[in-house]
Amino acid sequence: MITNGQENKGCLANTPNSSPIPSKKRKVVDIPGNITVEEYLNLQCDALVEQLNTHAHELQDKLRSEYQSLTKSYLERVDVTSNEPEQEGVQPAGQVFNIVATTGPHKDKVFIITVSAGTPALIGRSRGRKFVKGEGISLFKDQEVSTTHGKFEFDTTLTFVDVGSTNGSLMNGKALEPNEVVKFSHGDSLTIGQTVFKLQHTE
Repeated sequence: MITNGQENKGCLANTPNSSPIPSKKRKVVDIPGNITVEEYLNLQCDALVEQLNTHAHELQDKLRSEYQSLTKSYLERVDVTSNEPEQEGVQPAGQVFNIVATTGPHKDKVFIITVSAGTPALIGRSRGRKFVKGEGISLFKDQEVSTTHGKFEFDTTLTFVDVGSTNGSLMNGKALEPNEVVKFSHGDSLTIGQTVFKLQHTE
């Protein structure tokens, strides 16, 4: 039996491994004059559960308020950013070109590449990632083409550069010097290995 004069050492007793709720938040439980230990422990545990539930609801409300505040702040920043004028000097989106092989092992194949300022499209015998899927041109069937033979670049116009290939390149029948930048326009013929390229008109 436990009386009001006895020391409470139930669920709320401090132990080395326990983390009691701060005393200022503890709920005072009225203990009847004579109760069993089991009844006493049940009363204390019920009080503790009630305090934990209250604390959990308070945390939930706090987190909900913080989430709403952060969401509002984020949406405001996104709205401001979307309304900002385009900055000068921003590079334009990549330009798409259709280049057709008129002779050689890849005859009649149309290569579609995307070229932008600072992002060239490579051409060579390699079948690596940078030579496929619009990022470059792979001439894997042409044994006279170097692994990385040249590159297409674009600023205001499309240009070609032979990066120092073994067998060289021709533009309209003229041999190109290594790293020489030449324009590649409609009507021009670019010879790389056994393959001759023309720039195809797009709709």
